Amino acid sequence: MNYYFDVFKIRKDFPFFINNPDIIYLDSAATSHKPSIVIEKEKEFYEKYNCNVHRTSGSFSLKVEEMCENSRKTIANFLNCDESEIFFTYSATYGINYIAYFLCINEYLGNDDEVIITEMEHHANLLPFLNLSKIFGFKVKVWKMNEKLELDIEELQKIISDKTKLLAVTHMSNVLGVVNDIENIVKICKDRGLMVLVDGAQGIVHNHVDLKKWDLDFYVFSAHKLYGPLGLGVVYVNKKHSKKKKPAFSGGSIISYVSLDKITYLDSPYFFEPGTQAFAQIFAFKYAIEYLKNLNLEKVKMYEIGLTKYLLEKLKELDFVEIYGNYEEVNDKRFAIVPFNVVNLHSHDVSFVLDRFNVLIRVGHHCAQLIHHKLGIPGSCRVSIAFYNTKEDIDKFIEALKQVKFLISKN
Repeated sequence: MNYYFDVFKIRKDFPFFINNPDIIYLDSAATSHKPSIVIEKEKEFYEKYNCNVHRTSGSFSLKVEEMCENSRKTIANFLNCDESEIFFTYSATYGINYIAYFLCINEYLGNDDEVIITEMEHHANLLPFLNLSKIFGFKVKVWKMNEKLELDIEELQKIISDKTKLLAVTHMSNVLGVVNDIENIVKICKDRGLMVLVDGAQGIVHNHVDLKKWDLDFYVFSAHKLYGPLGLGVVYVNKKHSKKKKPAFSGGSIISYVSLDKITYLDSPYFFEPGTQAFAQIFAFKYAIEYLKNLNLEKVKMYEIGLTKYLLEKLKELDFVEIYGNYEEVNDKRFAIVPFNVVNLHSHDVSFVLDRFNVLIRVGHHCAQLIHHKLGIPGSCRVSIAFYNTKEDIDKFIEALKQVKFLISKN
């Protein structure tokens, strides 16, 4: 199969690289860059269509509503789910908090119940359950990583009990690059009567998502990591959870009738969307999805895996670098994100030096302190790649990293 991928042609679609030709950007797990079409469409919205919806029967407002519903349809098709199962928030973090609270106030979770979270979670899929457990009385259990810094399915089977109601798991680790087998995890949980909430913020960027096939309960991701605009989160709620429930948050746009004695709510997805939505971002995100669909996503994935292999080969040549995780073999189960440290040097010092050479990476604990506790370190350096990165980017990063050792030893 031909996996040729014209990355230099692709880069011309991204204004950031045109405007910053000297910048080596290896931080796409934090936020990705946007193709021109997304930027243009968000600008177009404010220039041509800016108005609120659900507030009038005017044709202009109805036009904006139609545009946003078309975006919802495009996103749903991309995920292979029904349009009514998708609602919008302003971030993935908010979306997970919404679902966690929604489950509690609708008595899915309560006193003596159990929620399983994993040791590799981003804080966004950890803290909501730790905090709410103190209020609603459920217990939080941890599915720990093995020595390869992976999740062992057999360990999951052991920690599920008759009291376990929910598993909250990341699709892909934002620190380790590990891709979890969501389809198999969901099957195990369904056999044991558990709901599954998946943090897809990293996973959807690099992997195919088929929500109908997986038949999980909740899937959450953010647009800005998937080459879309900032300020927009997308939440999938399996339709079996959206019938006549209590809303986690209330306000305009989610009701059909209100009196002091009675409230009648709209059906999903509007039931989940109180207040004014990020219409410009919703409108523009459609074009990010369409941009991705016009690419051969299998070629994109193989390119990213190949680039990860190249990055690992170069890093392993440096005797002053420690790489974390089971990166003996790079494949579709672990790629695109590589954590490391320079021996005897704080990650922030590494970033400071790399920045002098126009190389941008991410350092710190990456909102995943449980992973770093497991490693016994306060933080790490993280390289994360996207399909617009090149081998030349990697080479320049490696040369800059060599200067880290040189400058530190000189001092």
